[in-house]
Amino acid sequence: KFVFFSSDQEYNGNCELGLLNEDIALMPESHYARHKLQAERRALRICPGCVALRATWMYDAEFLDMPTHRNFVVNVHHAIANHVSLTFATREYRGITWVDEVVRNMPYAMELPGGVYNFGAENIFNTYETACAYLDILGVPHDMLHADVDRFPVHIRNLSISMSKAYEASGGRICFRNTVEGLREFEKSRRR
Repeated sequence: KFVFFSSDQEYNGNCELGLLNEDIALMPESHYARHKLQAERRALRICPGCVALRATWMYDAEFLDMPTHRNFVVNVHHAIANHVSLTFATREYRGITWVDEVVRNMPYAMELPGGVYNFGAENIFNTYETACAYLDILGVPHDMLHADVDRFPVHIRNLSISMSKAYEASGGRICFRNTVEGLREFEKSRRR
């Protein structure tokens, strides 16, 4: 089975609000997003049974013996530890997914019929609101956060995905917590 990771960045040129499904017409603005879309199309043309997973921004904790890519959680924890502020856009909406949930859902992704599927946490909040919710979970005041109201001036950047297609195609086995619920569960796991 050919299963590969694509990206929610393919939605970065769409102006629709709300959770986006795989069937909307895409207008990717970045080279990265256009190349991901091109890869999906080529892969499905060559191998119609392949599965392209449009993944969201992922996070996990830092580990001492393993390099960790900077991600939402790592950025917030570094800012708290170093007493620096963070800025998040109010005109950007996107899911942010705990990598543990991605791994947990991968066996079911291997059984999906060929096609393109969103794969990650749904989220109805903008990134600034998401950061505020995460600080609430951590019990940290919001004074370290700044709202960037000027980023993405041409149109709102909405990368928020709907998981309906993968959920239904897997008989309900592919299931992710929404972004805030995932962050809450992630923090509970860190305290165990």
